[in-house]
Amino acid sequence: MRAKTGKRDLMKPSAASDAIVCSICSLPKPSMLRCRVCDEASASPRALRGPLAVAQGFLLFFRALFELLQDRRHRRILAYASLASFVLSLGAIALFGYGAYGYVSEWTTELPDWLSLGLSWGAVALALLLTIGLGLYLFPTLASICLFPTLEPLSRSGEERILGWAPPPSTRGFWGDSWDAVLTLFFTLLWQTLALLLIIPIALTGIASLPVAMAISSFFAGFAWIDYPLARRGLGFRAKWRISVRNGFLLCGFGLGFQALLFVPVLGLFLAIPTAALGSASLYYHLSKSSARDSRS
Repeated sequence: MRAKTGKRDLMKPSAASDAIVCSICSLPKPSMLRCRVCDEASASPRALRGPLAVAQGFLLFFRALFELLQDRRHRRILAYASLASFVLSLGAIALFGYGAYGYVSEWTTELPDWLSLGLSWGAVALALLLTIGLGLYLFPTLASICLFPTLEPLSRSGEERILGWAPPPSTRGFWGDSWDAVLTLFFTLLWQTLALLLIIPIALTGIASLPVAMAISSFFAGFAWIDYPLARRGLGFRAKWRISVRNGFLLCGFGLGFQALLFVPVLGLFLAIPTAALGSASLYYHLSKSSARDSRS
């Protein structure tokens, strides 16, 4: 159960900060500056609704990818993310392959050499396929644990780019944010497991049902990443679920972009997680702009 946390995180500044809170979107801002989020909300057209929001969420994800690749401040983080993801992937493939080869070769010793060798390498190939399949399901969560030191700076960098100034630091400190991150990763794995259990029966019913399965998995992927900025603001599960369901199409588009990048050979896993962490800030503030726009209309 997620520990209760105060809502005086990034949504509201501390007493020592010189920032004030916008009366419309409740976002912190320096007293001498206007709220960029609300200004953009009033100047931009109404947010897309329904299936059109899927394309909007998809574009939000890949805009974050372009920003990640172009901004020099993110190169060191990207290098660390690539190295950690590569080591994790290589270790998992070696572990699965070596384990399958050793297990199969042990009980095929009495068979002819050609048959024993064929079964052993066939088991290795099957293990590699299973590893690749798990890579789209389990690796993002495991890699997020290794990449935790990079996710917080990326999220804050995304917020600074959107707001125009550095957001006030969390009042809960490093350990409080770390605890929220661990719980977020746990819930990410939980949602991925639930999505997998829902996808398999639907996908087995025929090719026509694959879009439904993809929509379910995309929604849970988007929900897993929007949970990261929402958890830092102390929102409970019910509040997170209401926000996610109300913006389900937008989250489906963001999650679809995340899954599409995972399918890119070699580079997919290296880029998908840092991009999602950076893009989650844009996704969160996009929801905030929609709320501000609705309050003004």
